[in-house]
Amino acid sequence: MDTKETIISWLAAGDEESDKLIDLPWRVKKHGDYLILDHDQVPFKIHMIFLPETLQIYMRTEIETAVIESEPRLAIYRSLLLLNRQIEHVKFMLAGMNEEVTLRVDLPLERITKDAIDVTLNLLLTSLYIMANVLHIEEEFNQQILGWMFKMIGEFMKQGKTKKDVEKILTGKIGISKEDAEEILSQVYPLARNGEAEDRLYG
Repeated sequence: MDTKETIISWLAAGDEESDKLIDLPWRVKKHGDYLILDHDQVPFKIHMIFLPETLQIYMRTEIETAVIESEPRLAIYRSLLLLNRQIEHVKFMLAGMNEEVTLRVDLPLERITKDAIDVTLNLLLTSLYIMANVLHIEEEFNQQILGWMFKMIGEFMKQGKTKKDVEKILTGKIGISKEDAEEILSQVYPLARNGEAEDRLYG
């Protein structure tokens, strides 16, 4: 089985109760070497492009900067440039005729594992959360994103991880800065620890 078919098999054989993004039952549309992944609990479609040596995984945010006035558009561009320096493994970029804000991660095909895909999906959603805060558009995105942040951190806590352990995972495995990890934990960890996440989001 080739890499693309292996990934499709991982994505299709999911469980709605899973706390891992890779283990959700994704709806997968195939267009040659291009996949579109869709799930009701994830705010945006995930796109995958298979190149000869690289898998590009990206998320389009539907923020179209071409139709925004000059001053706020320049502020968005500046924020994206800063985020590109701040978050090492994610590329914040503009795509298409309408210059849509897009987040992308590139993975070498030779290093693809199920865990690597899951880490990348978590990194994209975590980066989207950080971007939403930077651009002050939290209300548009954060309800569903926070749901997954709670699930991800709650799963670490079920494994007996301390707050310091979770911070190390966010900065090491997920790949965000210490400052961003501390900010996320200050918002999410107290609710996850007290079991309030579901009530806060859906109650």
